[in-house]
Amino acid sequence: MKKYQLLLTACLVSAAHGGMTQDTLRMLPEVTISEKRLIASAATRNVQILNRDDLERMPVQSVQEALAYIAGVDLRQRGPWGGQADITMLGSTFEQVLILVNGIPMRDPQTGHHNVNLPIDLAMVERIEVLKGTAGRIYGANALAGAVNIVTRKPGEQQLFIQAYGGSDMDEGNDRGRPYALGGGRVSIGRSSEDGASGHQIDYSFFRTDGFRYNSANTQHRLNYLGQYKVAGGQLDVIGSASDNQFGAHGYYAYPFDTDAWERVRTAFGGMRYTLVAGEWKLRPLVYYRYNHDDYIFIRNRPEVYRNNHFTTATGAEFHASRTNRWGTFGIGYESRAEIIRSNNLGHHERFFHALYAEQQINTSGGLQLTAGANVQYASGYGVRIYPGVECSQTISRSVGLFAHIGGGSRLPTYTDLYYSDRANRGNPDLRPETAWTGEAGVRYHRGNLTAQLSGFSRLTDSFIDFVRENDTLQWQPRNFSQVQIYGGEAMLQYSRRSEAQFALLNASVRYTYLAGEVSRGVLLNKYALDHLAHQLIVQAECKTGKRLSHSMICRYLERFNGASYAVFDYRLRYSGGPFAAFVDAANLLGRQYVESGFVPMPGRWFRIGVEWRI
Repeated sequence: MKKYQLLLTACLVSAAHGGMTQDTLRMLPEVTISEKRLIASAATRNVQILNRDDLERMPVQSVQEALAYIAGVDLRQRGPWGGQADITMLGSTFEQVLILVNGIPMRDPQTGHHNVNLPIDLAMVERIEVLKGTAGRIYGANALAGAVNIVTRKPGEQQLFIQAYGGSDMDEGNDRGRPYALGGGRVSIGRSSEDGASGHQIDYSFFRTDGFRYNSANTQHRLNYLGQYKVAGGQLDVIGSASDNQFGAHGYYAYPFDTDAWERVRTAFGGMRYTLVAGEWKLRPLVYYRYNHDDYIFIRNRPEVYRNNHFTTATGAEFHASRTNRWGTFGIGYESRAEIIRSNNLGHHERFFHALYAEQQINTSGGLQLTAGANVQYASGYGVRIYPGVECSQTISRSVGLFAHIGGGSRLPTYTDLYYSDRANRGNPDLRPETAWTGEAGVRYHRGNLTAQLSGFSRLTDSFIDFVRENDTLQWQPRNFSQVQIYGGEAMLQYSRRSEAQFALLNASVRYTYLAGEVSRGVLLNKYALDHLAHQLIVQAECKTGKRLSHSMICRYLERFNGASYAVFDYRLRYSGGPFAAFVDAANLLGRQYVESGFVPMPGRWFRIGVEWRI
């Protein structure tokens, strides 16, 4: 096993809006990444958060679009505007990142391509939490490279929100020979009881585009409900969501033969979490259910030629408990999950998971914070695996702090890895889980309006799963073919302040991520190993001109390991006056031609104009 190579590189991080005192590094807030677990502290981990104000100022209308502006996250879109995208993190594959909503895992056992097909609408989001580095200690399998948790807003907090928007391209032509159109809207209605004992929020959103290229039309519907109730001395949180996403899949999976492919993905999930303080213990049971139907037709008008229908169900129950003790906080819990698929291609399969975990957080008067724990998980067909982890931070002065972590993780094969079969691909039922160790270390600095962070990491993955073949005449087949090491670093620097002046710079930041990798045993052709970013630079600035006008400018430069590179510049102008607001988004103003995934080109210059009204 190769020695870890920790490369420390400079990187800047977002400062919390509203400013920080000089005691920030002594009292960094805890960030509950999972909404169900004890401890995932911003002091001891590499965590980045987009809050509601950030999302409002960004030129985005979906969670997927917002994730493109997170340093270290690689958004690989086949369909823009939230149509279809994969999320990778710090050189991982899209199967190695866990997506959650309020702590409920959105992991799809069919394929990771559906992990970001989220029913949650952006209007319901309070914040997006991104935990970089292995989260196996917290979540068990499939958080090998990190986790993204989407936290919804408090039910009833917003009584009424109405938004409508539309847009098109700004180029004289595209491969369709005429301008395309896109448009959408959302309505959110909330109500809280006078005594605060209950709250409700219902949201509906719609999006439609006729497509920026042949067979790229997309229609999306989302319906969400959030509820909060005071029950038996505790609090019951309820969530229910459903989405219907239909899109032309030109070039998605079988380029250049799938020009008329079509896909429809319908997802529904619900969950209930109860929180009760009983003496010195805080108890949090959780139950959830997720259903996904993926209907893929190779030739839309001739479904008899080739069609895949996949029906997956994932359901689980969890119990988490924590209490304060003389050293800090202790947590313990149990999780159980079932994953079932019925498919005309993949067959009928079931697998079950059981996990126990324990963790202890220690705080000392000398500025040391340490968390240690382990997750012991049984998976049917794969036996028992242990995911240990240790993370810590040390305050050096009022302005400087250090942090580090090391932990183990794994990724279980999906049903597509195991059983999928067509002319170009053949599954492998003998696959073993991937296993990995990740180490990271960094330093933070904060003084006045300036925040900086420098960190480096290394991740070594054994039994790496990839689709491989000896030559281009054979089928692709997933194998545990090699050992893959990814290492690199992040550099972040941010200036942030509040100002009552009519003309002011509110925020300016630069974030840089460097990644490198090695494969211990190569093959002639492979799909995903070392298919990651080598350089990622995100430059962002926010300012206001007058009392009601704000400007957000974001430039991203991305260079992949294979040498492909591109730069994208996006802009939002926002007017806000009482309950009324309006915005103009202009995207890819440099007019770059680029591909994020496979052979699907992204749109050229395009714009979006919207209005909204809220109470």
